[in-house]
Amino acid sequence: MKKFNLWEDPEGTPEKKPSEFEEEITPDTLDELIQTREAAEETPPPEPTGLDAEPAPESTDTTAEDMNLDAPEPEEEVAGFESSFPKKRVFLILGIVIVLILGGVLLFILLSSSEETPSTAETTPQESVSPNAPETQTQPQPAIDPALLRQLAANKAHNEAITKLTGSVFATRAGGAAPAFVVTEGNNFIITVHAATVDDAARFRMAFKEKFPNVTISSMGKSVNAGGKGGYWDLALPMPAAKPASSGVEGKRLSAAAFQNGVQQLARQNGLRNVKIQKGPWVADGAFRSQIFYVEVNGKLNNIIAFLNQLTNDFPAARIAKLRMGYPNFNTNAPRVDAQLDIYVLTE
Repeated sequence: MKKFNLWEDPEGTPEKKPSEFEEEITPDTLDELIQTREAAEETPPPEPTGLDAEPAPESTDTTAEDMNLDAPEPEEEVAGFESSFPKKRVFLILGIVIVLILGGVLLFILLSSSEETPSTAETTPQESVSPNAPETQTQPQPAIDPALLRQLAANKAHNEAITKLTGSVFATRAGGAAPAFVVTEGNNFIITVHAATVDDAARFRMAFKEKFPNVTISSMGKSVNAGGKGGYWDLALPMPAAKPASSGVEGKRLSAAAFQNGVQQLARQNGLRNVKIQKGPWVADGAFRSQIFYVEVNGKLNNIIAFLNQLTNDFPAARIAKLRMGYPNFNTNAPRVDAQLDIYVLTE
């Protein structure tokens, strides 16, 4: 094996003689040096003793125990705060969860209680329409006497005919003639017309016939001589036939107090004044017994006609047996008219 001199110049310079400390290094010598170096590193250094012992260098590789022992006291307080904070947060979360659970239970109770009412309401009609249920459940109201219903319908038709005819008479004027007074007596309807001459009275008659072509005027005569201002002529015609009610009439007998209060209210609604209501005797009225009421009102012509229409619609138990209506002192230029009615009422 060829030996190499480490001190030899690679370019062939003169060989340098090794010193006395230098030795010739061979591969075997190199292996021994390496093994000796490794053995020295594995053997721990001897612990120093005595006063001459140098302090051991501080090790950079500290364990967890050394860190805990050497940790300053402020770091222990920080660790205590961090350990208590999660507990507070846990308590807060638990409180929120409990509140949500209680709120959900309360909401469920409220919803369940509110759903019970509709279900009960839905079952009630099903029981009432059951085929096995008695008829009294579907028709709780007692049946009204058919004869009473017919009488109520006849009363309403009769009142409608009188009210319509009265309104048409007072709305008719021709030349110097105008109606001053109307009165019903039995089956006759008598009109007192104020006219300057007999020709004006005839014109009034013709104008009235145009409105009611089927009405026959049975007589015409001068009743009162008004001097140079003309006179009053009476026109008599039969009471128009009452047409049956176009729809079913509902109603019942009335107490005397209910009828009186109702008439007072209708009079106030239509602006009438000098309202008087007086009870009269009981009379036979077809198949029933009725009580007479005498009613007096004063007001504008249109308001009195409206009062009669409302009386007809609201009180089918009442029938106008007699009507007297006209201008005070037969003055056809007066702003208001007087009306007196004899009314038969089916009372209890």
